Amino acid sequence: MNNNNYLCVIPARMGSTRLKHKNLRELIPGLSLIDQAISTAKDFDICVSTDQPELMKLSDDVLVVERPKNISDSKSQITPSIKHALIEIENRLSKKYDFVIVLMPSIAARSNGILKKMIKILEERKNISTIMTAAICPPWIWKISNNNNAQTTWFPNQPKISQDLPVYLAEHAAIIINKRQVVIDNKKWAFPLCLYELPSWSVGLDIDDETDLNHAKLFFPSMQDVLEDWTGKSHMIDTISTIKND
Repeated sequence: MNNNNYLCVIPARMGSTRLKHKNLRELIPGLSLIDQAISTAKDFDICVSTDQPELMKLSDDVLVVERPKNISDSKSQITPSIKHALIEIENRLSKKYDFVIVLMPSIAARSNGILKKMIKILEERKNISTIMTAAICPPWIWKISNNNNAQTTWFPNQPKISQDLPVYLAEHAAIIINKRQVVIDNKKWAFPLCLYELPSWSVGLDIDDETDLNHAKLFFPSMQDVLEDWTGKSHMIDTISTIKND
């Protein structure tokens, strides 16, 4: 593994409306959400993309890119900011990367150990365009709408017992690694895609508001070592379609 081929981009927009300056909030004393992402990416080139660089107090080896206002509001997709950061850093350092790692600070279910295992898969299977984490989830999903209706993954059939059902994974992008061209094409991921399993409880470290953060503070300290040693199954995906009733 040549770490020089990888750029890690940590998107850290500061305008969260549900949790002010969310990315700077601490998971444990002395470890903010951005710090946790940086520790995951140790040994790689790291760039923080933010709309408020003046709030960043980072070590000198972490590069900072100021994100333009037109891709920094609450409705902006994340992909343009990743592409912007990649091009900015490549121009600044006069080099090109082969792969881009994306670590969203507010999804803290990850570790350096998981990242390196995912890179090993990526380098063994040269055809993969993207490898991304996804959390194991129960197969009996209820989607609740605003008009008192619901949709499920099984109705009108009788729900099967779990051992008779395929694996269900929830997109939980704690770590996304893309080939450079995927990012240049402004895509979040591309086929062939590999999904790397995280445990079902990892969704408890997806932080959107104060309640999520308080839960994560209780949860994260006991899960750090588990995440560092975690080995998940991987699933190669070449095509996708809408879920049919199981």
